[in-house]
Amino acid sequence: MPPALHELLNRSIELIGSLALEDLDPSWVQQVWDSEFTQKFDIPVHYEETIEESHILKIVQRLTKCCEEYMVALEGPDPILSDSVGETSPGASLSFAKKSFWSELIDQNVKYSHLIALLSHYIEAGTEAASGPHLLKLGLTCAGLYVSLITLPGSGPYKIFHPVIYSKALQTLQIIKKIPALHGLPRRSSATSSQQASQGRKNQKKSSSQRSSQRQCQNEDEDEEEEGLELSLEDQDTLIVLLLQLVTAVEKLLEYSSMKRSMESLELTIRTLLNLVRLETSTVLNLTVRSRYREATQALAYSSLLALLQIPTLKQLHGDVNECSSLLFNGI
Repeated sequence: MPPALHELLNRSIELIGSLALEDLDPSWVQQVWDSEFTQKFDIPVHYEETIEESHILKIVQRLTKCCEEYMVALEGPDPILSDSVGETSPGASLSFAKKSFWSELIDQNVKYSHLIALLSHYIEAGTEAASGPHLLKLGLTCAGLYVSLITLPGSGPYKIFHPVIYSKALQTLQIIKKIPALHGLPRRSSATSSQQASQGRKNQKKSSSQRSSQRQCQNEDEDEEEEGLELSLEDQDTLIVLLLQLVTAVEKLLEYSSMKRSMESLELTIRTLLNLVRLETSTVLNLTVRSRYREATQALAYSSLLALLQIPTLKQLHGDVNECSSLLFNGI
């Protein structure tokens, strides 16, 4: 293994060790795997007392960065592609196939089943309606790490890719409904709520038609909208960055790993990315004014389009080009 890859691998192992996975109750991990990741079980109290969620977030962010750098180090004139998610292609060198990222982790006795169970727990937590800003960030970050992990060669034999976890990882992208900034509805932070209330009193004498028009603009998905209003501007900005990072991770997955043996997951990926593209086209904003809100929406749509373009162009990865194109057109 090249020195650069070896260094990144060692750094990844060190970060995984920082998660104190050995303190996770093995029976809890077994429960999660036995349920096929379809049920959520409370994290053991002992583990919660061992490591704080804020610390987990920082570790997961650093580990994701390592995985991204690892994939960059693999890129070259003849990048290593995968026949299926996590499986090294026959074209890869034998030495690399024998010593992939995942086989090295296993050789170092990394508790990968504990890691996947932990990630699936926080990914699902990030999809729940009652989740606050911190869990939303942790859920998106864990989803990004999971997608990055299944992109790395050699995960196939260890069943790292699971369609249920992958589906929930994509589901975290639904957080777009909770971010007013992505819908042309910039909100004041909670620190200015008193000013907002004062302005509201001044506008009490507006005509009923004006009030009705305002209600129509904010009518869609009212419950989700109310939760979105609780997000500060800083939270919204952070979540948008995490959304972009997750979409970029999906793009890398589609570029280097095959979905032809999991067409349902491919179809779900297409539908999810198309929803993000539609987000930009449905936004009502003044196009003559540069706005960070519009720039964020465009960036998300653009990143989603780049990811979608990987599907029909890499037919050797995702199967018959006609079938892939058909999935895209059906989604549209």
